[in-house]
Amino acid sequence: MSTQTKARERKASTSAPIGDLLGPVGPEGISRPKHKRTVTGFGAAEIKNVEASIPEPQREAWKKHSAQGFKTKDEFEAEAVRHIETTLARSLFNCDEGAAYSGTALAFRDRLIVEWNKTQQRQTLANQKRVYYLSLEFLMGRALDNAMLNVGLKDVATGLLSIT
Repeated sequence: MSTQTKARERKASTSAPIGDLLGPVGPEGISRPKHKRTVTGFGAAEIKNVEASIPEPQREAWKKHSAQGFKTKDEFEAEAVRHIETTLARSLFNCDEGAAYSGTALAFRDRLIVEWNKTQQRQTLANQKRVYYLSLEFLMGRALDNAMLNVGLKDVATGLLSIT
């Protein structure tokens, strides 16, 4: 059986050039949805309603077991070792400098996320306007050092890791 493929014809675009677009884009009578300025997609009123609907046993379990973040050298060691063993699947016998760095970075990431979540909830409940700024003028190698400084615990990690 002979299989011959036809050359595909290229069809002209049927969409209007961007310069010709006037007014709202889309079908007539349909407007764009309003943007919600929240990470969760809930506004302040919706968050309060959802919070009120959470049963007390679940609320107590969440408060009891929610991540607190480390504050001392011992707590930092425990978090770093936990990440090295569980997240990176390493043991004491195959933990190299890369794994130690990654475990440290993950421990600080967890700490930053706890604070970030609190900030997001506080800002959403306050229903304030936000200003977003994106800058690409940073050094990625300093990200861990900056994270340690931002949570105020660089001295905790420095003693354990001998970071200079």
